[in-house]
Amino acid sequence: MATRLIVMRHAKSSFLDGQQEDFERPLNEQGQKDAIMIGNQLLNLGWKPDIVMVSPSMRTMETLNLMGEEFIKTKCVTDSELYLADLYTLEDCVNKAPDDATTLLLGHNPGIEILVSSLSGQYRIMKEAYTALFKKSTENWMLEDILTPR
Repeated sequence: MATRLIVMRHAKSSFLDGQQEDFERPLNEQGQKDAIMIGNQLLNLGWKPDIVMVSPSMRTMETLNLMGEEFIKTKCVTDSELYLADLYTLEDCVNKAPDDATTLLLGHNPGIEILVSSLSGQYRIMKEAYTALFKKSTENWMLEDILTPR
């Protein structure tokens, strides 16, 4: 089996009343639909994760839960360091990804966008629910595709 990495930004969230903390922001209606759509796209492509590394924020956890049962029942590592993580923290997670497995890393911008750009060697915009698919080739990650919900 190949070593694969799925790097995903959470789906679109909203500020319900402007009073809740950033960490507690839920997905909006479009974000809920997008999370389901990306989950289906990943499964249709055969990219079911063996392990999930996810920020514990409400919007990342809701994104994961809406992606489908195949994602929820996967071994999940919830890490508070992934909440608004910088490039170095995210690179550390990538380096911990097991060989011969598919790892899903689900987090926030700007870190996710910077990570995808760093791994691919080219600037990439990562809007809400955008999902980058990488395969490891020797020591380097090669970008296979970027999935978008629309």
